[in-house]
Amino acid sequence: MRLKSTIDQWLTLIEIDNAGSIQAAALRLNKSHTTLMYAVRKLEAQMGVNLLYIEGRKSVLTEDAQTLLRRAKPMIEQARELEVISLSLIHISEPTRP
Repeated sequence: MRLKSTIDQWLTLIEIDNAGSIQAAALRLNKSHTTLMYAVRKLEAQMGVNLLYIEGRKSVLTEDAQTLLRRAKPMIEQARELEVISLSLIHISEPTRP
């Protein structure tokens, strides 16, 4: 089964939540506002739920988004751990040279 979403999409949503706005998240991620909006809208379409709304200058996560992020955050941490483990395996499995 192919996944509907990507880790990058979830990271984008997490950063928007942490930064409080799409513009602030865009600056932190060194991406454009448009790129982040596209990622969120695509994720919304893939998941079938609204994930955020704009309130003044702030981006506010919906209750659905908060529920999904509670599950996505551990997944992100596990992905990071896998990358760390893979790096240590590279160093362990490198042949020693005389």
